[in-house]
Amino acid sequence: MGNIDLTYTGKIRNKDSLVKAVQRLARQQNLRLGVWGEGMRIVLCPGGYLDFAWTKEKGLFGQWNLRGGCNTTPAGPGFHKAALELLESLERLGIKEWTIQDRTDYREDRNFAALRGEWFLPWLEEQVHGAVDKAVPGEMGYLFWDQDQYRPEKVPDTIVTPMGRFPVAWLREQLDRGNLEVLADRLFLWDAPGTDARQLRNRALKQLWEDCYFAPSDRSPQDRQINEAILDTLERSAAMDPSLPQPVADYRELCIMDDRTPNLPEEVPELEEFYPIGYRKGEVLQPYDRIVVPLPGMYHYEWADDGMGSVGGVWRDEESESPIWHMTAFRSSIGQAQFGLKLEELQDVCTKELERGEAHWGWKELPKHKADDDQLYRVSCEAAVEDTLYVLTITYLHPEHREDIYQRLERMTILPKPGA
Repeated sequence: MGNIDLTYTGKIRNKDSLVKAVQRLARQQNLRLGVWGEGMRIVLCPGGYLDFAWTKEKGLFGQWNLRGGCNTTPAGPGFHKAALELLESLERLGIKEWTIQDRTDYREDRNFAALRGEWFLPWLEEQVHGAVDKAVPGEMGYLFWDQDQYRPEKVPDTIVTPMGRFPVAWLREQLDRGNLEVLADRLFLWDAPGTDARQLRNRALKQLWEDCYFAPSDRSPQDRQINEAILDTLERSAAMDPSLPQPVADYRELCIMDDRTPNLPEEVPELEEFYPIGYRKGEVLQPYDRIVVPLPGMYHYEWADDGMGSVGGVWRDEESESPIWHMTAFRSSIGQAQFGLKLEELQDVCTKELERGEAHWGWKELPKHKADDDQLYRVSCEAAVEDTLYVLTITYLHPEHREDIYQRLERMTILPKPGA
């Protein structure tokens, strides 16, 4: 039946005035807002947001055309309701010819039970059926997972979702028994109208599973923001309903990371999960374009541009002396990508056959700039895959890290081309 969405169009005289009004609204309702040159995004919950784009009409007195879309699956029917109500409130901000298209009947009848039972539950059943039917014995599948981000460590016969990891057999059993309510409880982040204890708990759960590095808050502002958001949300949830099961053990672990005194009611029960919470506690498969390398889950990613043509992704743990990984890619305009490394300058050179390509790598000592500088080492790797040359450089301080780096390169893979 396809995704469930909202679409909207309108006109505005001054986009800057609209942005200021939305900023005030976001502060009042504790929403996140991102603004860029061509549009903005209002975030209501993790994974639940409304996108807007604007274009200027021609002419001296041309207005700005506003349009946007919001996919309310898989966040859930509660998010659909909240998103629609937010869109309706925006008309008061001076948007003209404001038109909202709701794929469901909810905007006309305001029947939340029908929205959930006639639209979201059948959609969920269809999606879970599809994931289970495609499951390959001994492999791992994905449901509602953004394929552009990392992939969690493989656990055979499981399905990875933003809300947790589930055995294929358990999902199939729920379908066979018609337990759609059980599936909705585990897979929808925002299943009920309004903000209740369960919605808050699920917000924190998604962040624990998908986003949290389980690193000390003082490692970086990003870690502090994630840790504090999870802890604050779980404490709000438990205060609203102390009987609702919570990830108590993970909450206490994160309190240590945040140097916070635990503040959950003593009677809060422990939430039972099939697997330990937190994909980033283990290894993750990190894609860059089509190349995939297994890296520690606690590594941060940042985009690097030295201003001299060298750009790419960098993965590192700022608080440790672990290796720093840099990846970039170059497209060939004349066909097959060509290697460029001088292998004679490297030690312990290895080669690896890849899908539609080949890789090789080796290591060398880096020259010291000063006599008292630490001795650094670098593994240089190239992977020529069809018309793309991937260049990976891994800089490290301790020689004993080399074996781990080589093992990770041995396990790198290539993703199929999109649409292949």
